[in-house]
Amino acid sequence: ISGLDFALLTPEGEACVDTGGKKLPDRQKQEAFLEQAAVSKAVGNLHYFKVFRQEEVIYLLIVWGKGVSAHTIGELAVCQIEELAEAYSRRLDKNIYMQNLLLGNYTSVEAAAYAKKLRISYQCPRAVFLVQTKQPKDENALAMVKNLFTARTAHYVTSMDDGTLTVIKELAPREDPASLEGTARTMVDMLNTEAMTPAWVGYSAAAEDLEGLPGIYQEAQTALTVGKIFYSTQNTFGYDRLGIEDLIYQLPLPICEKFMD
Repeated sequence: ISGLDFALLTPEGEACVDTGGKKLPDRQKQEAFLEQAAVSKAVGNLHYFKVFRQEEVIYLLIVWGKGVSAHTIGELAVCQIEELAEAYSRRLDKNIYMQNLLLGNYTSVEAAAYAKKLRISYQCPRAVFLVQTKQPKDENALAMVKNLFTARTAHYVTSMDDGTLTVIKELAPREDPASLEGTARTMVDMLNTEAMTPAWVGYSAAAEDLEGLPGIYQEAQTALTVGKIFYSTQNTFGYDRLGIEDLIYQLPLPICEKFMD
């Protein structure tokens, strides 16, 4: 759009992307600018800009162009890059937070404090879905499930160490619990038809706040494991729909004790 050429470099001088393949200023000049207090600098038709995230320089942007307009366009580009970097950082931080929350690695005070920092609603009904495919850690399946949910920013999709995909779905205040079964079936049908892979989904009851997520994560795990044992012809297993506790007592004693723990 601008008709100018750009290059985005790491602070170490590694080129991330460029538009015109122009010769970059030598490393000594790059380092000299990075050591200065100034956030931008113009030398002839070369314009240097520092790109920050939380007061740390994460990129060096170089723009080729003459006049004040070239410098202004560079400043606008810096704003856009910083916004993208911050958005990605928040998303990554939220993903790690949700994983630790599901695993019970936070106290209630820590969970509430991190949620406030990451701007995640604490008091909101949510359910957990665990998606298991025939091929563990299927990247194609993960991408499809993410595309299904991440357009709605209140939902979170993450991949746990055991290879299952975990979906944390925010529920409407009066959402019918029966709709959870519909969501599970949608995921199974999508993976069967588009990814051409069999899939099984176990899901929990609803938790009213973030503090309840570790408990319903365990519910979803139990639903998936027990459902596949007792209902081998089915693909979706709801914790509240299977009569889980009665089924667990039918398992061999060592396995039964594991679930009861």
